[in-house]
Amino acid sequence: ATEIPVPGNVIGDTLVEDSNELANIALDSINLLELSESPLLVVLSSSFFNIHTFQSSDLKQISKSDQKVQSKSPYLPANTLIDFLRMSDPNISNSFIRTIYSKKDFIAGWTNTLEMINLPIIGLVPAAPHIFDCITDKLIEEVTALIDIEGNTTTLLIGTKLAKLNSYKLPFGSSIYISEKMEESSKDYFERVLNSTKIIMKDNNEKLPSEIYVMGPGLDKLTN
Repeated sequence: ATEIPVPGNVIGDTLVEDSNELANIALDSINLLELSESPLLVVLSSSFFNIHTFQSSDLKQISKSDQKVQSKSPYLPANTLIDFLRMSDPNISNSFIRTIYSKKDFIAGWTNTLEMINLPIIGLVPAAPHIFDCITDKLIEEVTALIDIEGNTTTLLIGTKLAKLNSYKLPFGSSIYISEKMEESSKDYFERVLNSTKIIMKDNNEKLPSEIYVMGPGLDKLTN
């Protein structure tokens, strides 16, 4: 594993219910740690995002209003925030467009909080796609799979370097597998998530890679 240093602070990964309260908590922590000059990096849970990749030739326009782009959003159109990232040469007709969907009011909760904190901002990002890109930058396989484990959900990312990347939500996380017999429970979780991965990849006519990568807060609770 390679550690990538970032000159900032990670302040949270959850839904903001009260921006004022969260801003005050963050400011107290920042002042206590004497980090008032440091920019902020907010790393958000993968479960708050959906990722789909299009070929640019399949889209009439690279915008939220495109019908194909809208069709892949799990949220209502008025409450959808979409970010686009071109993954290859813009002059190539079949270049890939990575599209990330999130709820507009969810992102607004965080941006409102950051405005109150009023410090320089590095960014507000989901962790998993960046980790995926770091992996595929080092290791080249026909297909790469990354599992991001959270308490109540699991996000599966399947794709290739600088090309296709799609995310899939699995309706289970680490919490239902926490027990006194952790070795057995952990095995049950990983068998279930592997079976789900095999089914999804089979439906997509994709071959299971030789290695599957795992990350997330739920991983610590399933392993020693």
